[in-house]
Amino acid sequence: MGLITERTDLDAILIKQINMDVTLTNILSALTAIKIENTPFRVTTEITRPADTIAYAIGDIVNNGASPTVLPTLDFGIGNANKNIIITGYSFKRNYAINVWPYDLYLYNANVLTGQTLADNTAFNPTFAEQILKLQNTVTWTNQDGEHFNASNSGSITNFNPMAVQATLDANGKLYLAVIVNTVFTPPSASIQDFTLTGIIY
Repeated sequence: MGLITERTDLDAILIKQINMDVTLTNILSALTAIKIENTPFRVTTEITRPADTIAYAIGDIVNNGASPTVLPTLDFGIGNANKNIIITGYSFKRNYAINVWPYDLYLYNANVLTGQTLADNTAFNPTFAEQILKLQNTVTWTNQDGEHFNASNSGSITNFNPMAVQATLDANGKLYLAVIVNTVFTPPSASIQDFTLTGIIY
Protein backbone atom coordinates (compact mmCIF):
# COMPACT_ATOMS: atom_id res chain seq x y z
CA MET A 1 0.00 0.00 0.00
CA GLY A 2 2.86 2.32 0.77
CA LEU A 3 4.27 1.89 -2.72
CA ILE A 4 0.89 2.60 -4.29
CA THR A 5 0.48 5.75 -2.20
CA GLU A 6 3.92 7.01 -3.16
CA ARG A 7 3.18 6.35 -6.83
CA THR A 8 -0.14 8.14 -6.57
CA ASP A 9 1.49 11.11 -4.88
CA LEU A 10 4.17 11.23 -7.62
CA ASP A 11 1.48 11.18 -10.31
CA ALA A 12 -0.31 14.04 -8.60
CA ILE A 13 2.90 16.05 -8.47
CA LEU A 14 3.57 15.39 -12.15
CA ILE A 15 0.03 16.42 -13.08
CA LYS A 16 0.40 19.66 -11.10
CA GLN A 17 3.71 20.35 -12.85
CA ILE A 18 2.10 19.78 -16.26
CA ASN A 19 -0.77 22.10 -15.36
CA MET A 20 1.71 24.75 -14.21
CA ASP A 21 3.64 24.41 -17.48
CA VAL A 22 0.45 24.76 -19.53
CA THR A 23 -0.62 27.77 -17.48
CA LEU A 24 2.79 29.39 -17.89
CA THR A 25 2.63 28.79 -21.64
CA ASN A 26 -0.81 30.41 -21.77
CA ILE A 27 0.42 33.38 -19.77
CA LEU A 28 3.42 33.87 -22.06
CA SER A 29 1.16 33.66 -25.11
CA ALA A 30 -1.18 36.24 -23.60
CA LEU A 31 1.71 38.56 -22.78
CA THR A 32 2.99 38.24 -26.35
CA ALA A 33 -0.47 39.12 -27.67
CA ILE A 34 -0.68 42.12 -25.34
CA LYS A 35 2.73 43.29 -26.53
CA ILE A 36 1.54 43.16 -30.16
CA GLU A 37 -1.80 44.85 -29.46
CA ASN A 38 -1.79 48.64 -29.77
CA THR A 39 1.86 48.63 -30.83
CA PRO A 40 3.05 51.55 -32.97
CA PHE A 41 4.48 50.57 -36.35
CA ARG A 42 6.59 52.17 -39.06
CA VAL A 43 7.07 50.18 -42.27
CA THR A 44 8.77 51.15 -45.52
CA THR A 45 9.00 49.67 -48.98
CA GLU A 46 11.20 50.93 -51.80
CA ILE A 47 10.36 50.90 -55.50
CA THR A 48 13.00 51.39 -58.18
CA ARG A 49 11.52 52.10 -61.60
CA PRO A 50 12.87 50.68 -64.87
CA ALA A 51 15.62 52.59 -66.68
CA ASP A 52 13.28 54.47 -69.01
CA THR A 53 11.36 57.75 -69.17
CA ILE A 54 8.10 56.47 -70.61
CA ALA A 55 5.26 58.75 -69.55
CA TYR A 56 2.65 57.38 -67.17
CA ALA A 57 -1.05 57.60 -67.93
CA ILE A 58 -3.67 57.94 -65.23
CA GLY A 59 -4.35 54.50 -63.79
CA ASP A 60 -0.93 52.98 -64.57
CA ILE A 61 0.91 50.95 -61.94
CA VAL A 62 4.39 51.81 -60.71
CA ASN A 63 6.54 48.81 -59.83
CA ASN A 64 10.09 47.50 -59.49
CA GLY A 65 12.01 46.91 -62.73
CA ALA A 66 10.56 46.17 -66.13
CA SER A 67 8.64 42.94 -65.56
CA PRO A 68 7.79 42.25 -61.91
CA THR A 69 5.23 39.56 -61.13
CA VAL A 70 4.41 40.55 -57.53
CA LEU A 71 3.47 43.69 -55.61
CA PRO A 72 6.00 45.32 -53.26
CA THR A 73 5.82 44.06 -49.66
CA LEU A 74 5.11 45.97 -46.45
CA ASP A 75 6.42 43.70 -43.69
CA PHE A 76 5.13 44.59 -40.20
CA GLY A 77 7.48 42.08 -38.55
CA ILE A 78 4.95 40.33 -36.31
CA GLY A 79 4.92 36.90 -37.96
CA ASN A 80 1.86 34.71 -38.11
CA ALA A 81 -0.98 37.08 -37.24
CA ASN A 82 -4.02 38.42 -39.11
CA LYS A 83 -3.85 41.61 -37.05
CA ASN A 84 -5.73 44.81 -37.75
CA ILE A 85 -3.94 48.12 -38.22
CA ILE A 86 -4.85 51.77 -38.38
CA ILE A 87 -2.64 53.90 -40.62
CA THR A 88 -2.35 57.38 -39.18
CA GLY A 89 0.21 58.86 -41.57
CA TYR A 90 2.63 58.16 -44.37
CA SER A 91 5.52 59.70 -46.21
CA PHE A 92 6.85 59.54 -49.76
CA LYS A 93 10.58 60.01 -50.26
CA ARG A 94 12.10 60.18 -53.74
CA ASN A 95 15.43 60.91 -55.39
CA TYR A 96 13.98 63.44 -57.82
CA ALA A 97 12.05 66.70 -57.71
CA ILE A 98 8.37 66.75 -58.67
CA ASN A 99 5.69 69.41 -58.31
CA VAL A 100 2.68 67.07 -58.05
CA TRP A 101 1.60 64.20 -55.83
CA PRO A 102 1.20 61.58 -58.56
CA TYR A 103 0.18 58.40 -56.70
CA ASP A 104 -2.69 56.65 -54.95
CA LEU A 105 -1.82 53.66 -52.77
CA TYR A 106 -3.83 50.43 -52.82
CA LEU A 107 -3.25 48.00 -49.93
CA TYR A 108 -3.77 44.27 -50.56
CA ASN A 109 -3.50 41.10 -48.46
CA ALA A 110 -1.88 39.20 -51.36
CA ASN A 111 1.07 40.03 -53.62
CA VAL A 112 -0.52 38.64 -56.80
CA LEU A 113 -3.80 39.74 -58.40
CA THR A 114 -5.19 37.09 -60.69
CA GLY A 115 -5.61 38.39 -64.24
CA GLN A 116 -3.73 41.64 -63.57
CA THR A 117 -0.29 42.33 -65.07
CA LEU A 118 1.91 44.00 -62.47
CA ALA A 119 4.64 45.30 -64.79
CA ASP A 120 5.56 48.96 -64.45
CA ASN A 121 3.61 51.35 -66.69
CA THR A 122 0.75 48.88 -67.18
CA ALA A 123 -2.91 49.87 -66.86
CA PHE A 124 -4.19 48.81 -63.45
CA ASN A 125 -7.65 47.30 -63.71
CA PRO A 126 -8.04 44.23 -61.47
CA THR A 127 -11.25 42.28 -61.58
CA PHE A 128 -14.09 43.07 -59.20
CA ALA A 129 -13.73 39.59 -57.66
CA GLU A 130 -10.04 40.19 -56.88
CA GLN A 131 -10.80 43.60 -55.39
CA ILE A 132 -13.48 42.18 -53.11
CA LEU A 133 -11.24 39.28 -52.05
CA LYS A 134 -7.90 41.05 -51.56
CA LEU A 135 -8.20 44.85 -51.38
CA GLN A 136 -7.88 46.12 -47.79
CA ASN A 137 -8.03 49.87 -48.26
CA THR A 138 -6.68 52.81 -50.24
CA VAL A 139 -4.65 55.89 -49.36
CA THR A 140 -5.48 58.70 -51.75
CA TRP A 141 -5.11 62.44 -52.04
CA THR A 142 -8.72 62.97 -50.95
CA ASN A 143 -8.37 61.30 -47.54
CA GLN A 144 -5.53 63.53 -46.36
CA ASP A 145 -6.41 66.17 -43.77
CA GLY A 146 -3.01 67.81 -43.75
CA GLU A 147 0.20 67.76 -45.72
CA HIS A 148 3.71 69.10 -45.85
CA PHE A 149 4.95 69.16 -49.42
CA ASN A 150 8.46 69.98 -50.58
CA ALA A 151 8.96 69.63 -54.31
CA SER A 152 11.84 72.01 -54.85
CA ASN A 153 14.76 69.67 -54.21
CA SER A 154 15.80 66.25 -55.38
CA GLY A 155 15.42 63.81 -52.52
CA SER A 156 12.55 65.71 -50.95
CA ILE A 157 9.98 64.11 -48.67
CA THR A 158 6.22 64.49 -48.69
CA ASN A 159 4.45 63.78 -45.39
CA PHE A 160 0.70 63.30 -45.00
CA ASN A 161 -1.11 63.30 -41.65
CA PRO A 162 -3.32 62.90 -39.80
CA MET A 163 -5.66 60.24 -41.15
CA ALA A 164 -7.19 56.92 -40.08
CA VAL A 165 -7.11 54.15 -42.69
CA GLN A 166 -7.89 50.64 -41.47
CA ALA A 167 -6.57 47.37 -42.92
CA THR A 168 -6.01 43.73 -41.93
CA LEU A 169 -2.60 42.10 -42.35
CA ASP A 170 -2.25 38.71 -44.03
CA ALA A 171 -1.35 35.55 -42.08
CA ASN A 172 2.35 36.46 -42.35
CA GLY A 173 1.94 39.94 -40.89
CA LYS A 174 2.28 41.70 -44.26
CA LEU A 175 0.46 43.92 -46.73
CA TYR A 176 1.24 44.45 -50.41
CA LEU A 177 1.33 47.83 -52.08
CA ALA A 178 -0.01 48.81 -55.50
CA VAL A 179 1.19 52.32 -56.41
CA ILE A 180 -1.21 53.78 -58.98
CA VAL A 181 -0.64 56.96 -60.97
CA ASN A 182 -3.37 59.61 -60.62
CA THR A 183 -1.95 62.27 -62.95
CA VAL A 184 -0.05 62.18 -66.24
CA PHE A 185 3.69 62.74 -65.78
CA THR A 186 7.05 61.68 -67.19
CA PRO A 187 9.31 60.00 -64.60
CA PRO A 188 13.10 60.12 -64.40
CA SER A 189 14.91 56.98 -65.53
CA ALA A 190 15.39 54.34 -62.80
CA SER A 191 13.98 56.72 -60.20
CA ILE A 192 13.67 55.54 -56.61
CA GLN A 193 10.81 56.18 -54.22
CA ASP A 194 10.26 55.03 -50.65
CA PHE A 195 6.77 54.71 -49.18
CA THR A 196 6.49 54.70 -45.37
CA LEU A 197 3.34 54.02 -43.36
CA THR A 198 2.92 54.74 -39.66
CA GLY A 199 0.15 53.85 -37.23
CA ILE A 200 -0.83 51.21 -34.67
CA ILE A 201 -1.46 47.46 -34.65
CA TYR A 202 -4.50 46.52 -32.62
